Amino acid sequence: RCRALHAHSGSVWDVTFLDSNCGAGGGLVTCSSDGSIRLWSLPPGSQGPGAPVVMTGLIDVGPAAEGVRCVRLSPDSKLLASGDRAGNLRVHSLKDLTLESFIEAHDSEVLSLDWAPQDESQVDPVQETSNP
Repeated sequence: RCRALHAHSGSVWDVTFLDSNCGAGGGLVTCSSDGSIRLWSLPPGSQGPGAPVVMTGLIDVGPAAEGVRCVRLSPDSKLLASGDRAGNLRVHSLKDLTLESFIEAHDSEVLSLDWAPQDESQVDPVQETSNP
């Protein structure tokens, strides 16, 4: 174990990394069964196991979601998609963490998702999978 970050009150289900275009030095995003998505920043020049990691953002999806299962950053690093245990998809702006889109997509949990390649014929840029 290189580093333990203590903030979620439930199990962490997914982690995705932010590049340096998303904030100072990059960082990561975690999601949890506690219904939250947390953004973490690595200050510029910070490297190694003792480097400081700072929580810089919180999206509280709430108990209605019954836990966030997956997160994925858009290819242009401007949007963050998430899927929850209730089968919902959300897209948030990474700039100010506002909710851009909400879709009741499935009857069961969304376990993974990804952004589709840019294509004018593509209607939905997010592709997801769930339990049958």
